[in-house]
Amino acid sequence: MAGSRPRRPYTYAGSRHRMPYRNSIAHAAVVIDALERWFPEYAARHTDGLVAPQGIVSSVEGGRPRTSASPVRARALTAAPA
Repeated sequence: MAGSRPRRPYTYAGSRHRMPYRNSIAHAAVVIDALERWFPEYAARHTDGLVAPQGIVSSVEGGRPRTSASPVRARALTAAPA
């Protein structure tokens, strides 16, 4: 359909000045940063003697590397105990 607008924002660099733009990776970084700040607070509240829970964001998976024009919601964000 000629002239139709996308239903979701694109992340295609060549069109970001002409249509809504949202970078899913940048949004995931905000979540990762919040988790990294929260891990020490959680550990401090739940430490018992020598036992202190630890955590780390160990991986981020999502998007379509070959078709970067269409943002995809993150499929997985792994926060693993360390």
